[in-house]
Amino acid sequence: MSKFESLPHPLELLWREVYVHRAAGRSLARVFLREHRQIRQAAWGRNADFRFEDAVYFFGVAAATGVRKNLTYSALADLMRAIRKPKHEISGEGLKFESVISRKTYDRQRRQIYPRAMASRNVPGIEKKLEMEYQLMVTLSRKHPDELPAMAKQARDI
Repeated sequence: MSKFESLPHPLELLWREVYVHRAAGRSLARVFLREHRQIRQAAWGRNADFRFEDAVYFFGVAAATGVRKNLTYSALADLMRAIRKPKHEISGEGLKFESVISRKTYDRQRRQIYPRAMASRNVPGIEKKLEMEYQLMVTLSRKHPDELPAMAKQARDI
């Protein structure tokens, strides 16, 4: 079998990219990703640009979800360590949640949404949703193209 036959269908790759950008480009996820981009560009010089790894997109979505559920930063970081399978990721095996999502920014966003509430450590409510997002965003195993829209709808419904 040639290596071209083993490549995923181009339409499948396009659907996956569209899903990742739509999932990560919404609301709070955009705040975390913008901050990460600014930090990276400052380190490399203003004219530098780079492609976000899918794991970075996932961290932004997870942080936004954790903020909306009023999770403590440490609970979300623990949840990321439990969900992730870095060897299955396209890139970012050495990537850590703490290096992408700033505790300070996370806590500031959480306090804006929940000004007087104590942060929760109750993670089971979002674990299933984040596992589904992880599977859709960063794993190497490609789903059959017919399954992708159904999985995306299932993730939205959770």
